[in-house]
Amino acid sequence: MSFESAYQNQLISTSEQLEVLRDYNQRCWQGHFSQEELAALDVSYERPSPDNVAVIHAEFGSSWDTFNAWRRVYMSHQITHWNTMPDSRRSFEGAVRQHQQTAQYEPGLHIVHMDLTQDHDTYRTMNDVYAAAEETPGMLLAHAEGLALVGLHRALRDSADSYARAKTPYLPGYQARNVFVPEARAGDYDWTVRFDHGHLDEGWGLRVFPTKGDPGIGGAVLLVHGTQADRLAAT
Repeated sequence: MSFESAYQNQLISTSEQLEVLRDYNQRCWQGHFSQEELAALDVSYERPSPDNVAVIHAEFGSSWDTFNAWRRVYMSHQITHWNTMPDSRRSFEGAVRQHQQTAQYEPGLHIVHMDLTQDHDTYRTMNDVYAAAEETPGMLLAHAEGLALVGLHRALRDSADSYARAKTPYLPGYQARNVFVPEARAGDYDWTVRFDHGHLDEGWGLRVFPTKGDPGIGGAVLLVHGTQADRLAAT
């Protein structure tokens, strides 16, 4: 089944995303973004295409600050399984980093363009994804943009057959150390982050998965269409 027939109706325009974002800004972020900032955003992208979805990305200044802001959004919707992700600034900054092939943003609101159509049919392993990003102009790895995508598109996550639950997408722009062993034994950043189902009653949420040893990809791979400036910032 093609993406268009399965998930196209789960995508919304940027103007609709903005209304969701306004709610989060008041309810979860204590009005972090001013009304002027919200009003200034260009939300004229009305026809989302699955290989080029316009998404409002909210950047809070650091990787942890942005991750934690979206974490509060998800937890407000009872998406509470985050126990394989660090839950404090100190532990997050010691265990998670962004891959060099990611876009860097100034604090504020940004329109980013994402490709939701890539998966295990395109790439065998996460190392294949990393290699493709290094070799392909305009291809960047999604990190917090993926949190924005699923956070703003409620239909992408709310039902069992939604995109995020059925395709369990990776956020390959995040690289993590093994969070299951003491910090003294955690070595390389050879894990990545993925939406996934838990075991038994753990629920659905964000988890880390190893990339060492080339385990096969089991879900979608979220990518970002980068500009030349993004690529320069990533190197």
